[in-house]
Amino acid sequence: LSAAQVDAIVERSGGNPRFAQRLARLPTGAELPPSLEAVVAARIDRMAGPTRAALREVATIGNEFSLRDAAEITGSDAATLANRLGPARELLAPTERGWRFRDDQARLVAAAGLDRQRRRTLHSRIARRLAAGARPNAASVADHWFRAGNDRETLRWSEQAGAAAIDAGATAQATVLF
Repeated sequence: LSAAQVDAIVERSGGNPRFAQRLARLPTGAELPPSLEAVVAARIDRMAGPTRAALREVATIGNEFSLRDAAEITGSDAATLANRLGPARELLAPTERGWRFRDDQARLVAAAGLDRQRRRTLHSRIARRLAAGARPNAASVADHWFRAGNDRETLRWSEQAGAAAIDAGATAQATVLF
C-alpha cells in the first residue's frame, strides 16, 4: 500500500483496527466504504446465495452456536448447513462446540440482512428451545421473544428475569428487565 492509501485507511477507519484491516484487504483502487458495517455487508453480499442465507440465519442464534442446534433452529440438516457455512470462514471460526462469529459486528450485520419475518420465526424457535431447557436464562428467553415480536411472552419472561435479578441482588439489572 502506498503512503496515501495508508493515510486514507487510517482516516476512514477512525482508529478501529478491525475496520482498518478490512479496508486494507480491499482491491487496489477500490473506493473505501463509509463504515465497517458497509465492508461486512459487501463481503456477505458477495457470498453465494446458500452461504449468505445460512450465515444470516445462524446469526440470529448468537455469537456462538453448535451445528446441531443451528440445524434444528433453521430447519436444515447439519451436513448441508456445514457445507453452506464452510465458505464463510472469514467471518466464522470453528470451536469445540461448533462455530462462532469472529466478531459481533459481523454477526449483527449478517442478522440485519435477513428478511424480517424469517428473523422473527427463527427468534421464536430459539426462544422456545431456550425456554424448554433444564435451567433457562429468562433474560435470554425474553430477548428472543422480544425479537420475535411476541409481547406476551416477552413480558412473562422479562418478569421472571427481573425477579431472578432481584434475588441475585442485581437491582440495577432488575429495573431494566421489569
